[in-house]
Amino acid sequence: MIQITNNEISEQIGLYILTVPEGPSGYGIFLNNSAVNVTVNKNHIAYNHLGISIDANNSTGIVITQNTITDNVLEGIRFNAGYDLAENPVQPLVTDNAIYRNARGPSMMILGELSANPEGIYGGGLLNPSERLQLDANWYGKNDYTTWDYDTAVVGYGTMCPRINTTYIVFKGINSTSPGNYSITFYKNGEIASNLTSFDLYATLNRGQTVKLKLHLMLLTVSDYSDSMQVTIFPSTIQ
Repeated sequence: MIQITNNEISEQIGLYILTVPEGPSGYGIFLNNSAVNVTVNKNHIAYNHLGISIDANNSTGIVITQNTITDNVLEGIRFNAGYDLAENPVQPLVTDNAIYRNARGPSMMILGELSANPEGIYGGGLLNPSERLQLDANWYGKNDYTTWDYDTAVVGYGTMCPRINTTYIVFKGINSTSPGNYSITFYKNGEIASNLTSFDLYATLNRGQTVKLKLHLMLLTVSDYSDSMQVTIFPSTIQ
């Protein structure tokens, strides 16, 4: 088993290091040739050309959980053309990650926060939903996502490849607990998202003024209550 955990990963630091022609920053993690029982847990993967590229054949047991994957030029995670599954595989588990502000470009082809290469084993998923890559819920930067398509060519934050079927972690309401402090409840598939990783949240608040301020809200504490997971945050930077 290979475990990658508790790392700050940017600009070609990871399981496999490769100078890639697509851009100067390379991959955060590149699973190539072999990806058997690989766990990527509680890492911050940011400011790479591509966050995690999975391009290994005969793969099984890939687990990607509780990571923040942000601000990568292309996708946060890409299941590439060379990726396929071993015989009787354990399907990939990708959940409880914060995957947002990826797909920011520039590039000729970006399929979203996550993607499955059209030349890979999920290529038929564009037209046949049964052939799509099935992934569990993650936070994608907003409460729903836009599906990329060839007609509109929508790219950018919160965009999803049409060959992936996933649900999303959502929040319901921002409640003020005291001046400058707020609480948010996150839900995963209708239940409290108690395993969601910590991440930075961006919000626009109008404090009674005509001009809205964009505040960068930094997570302070995460406490698991019986009826909700409360995230206490405070404004650290006015942008």
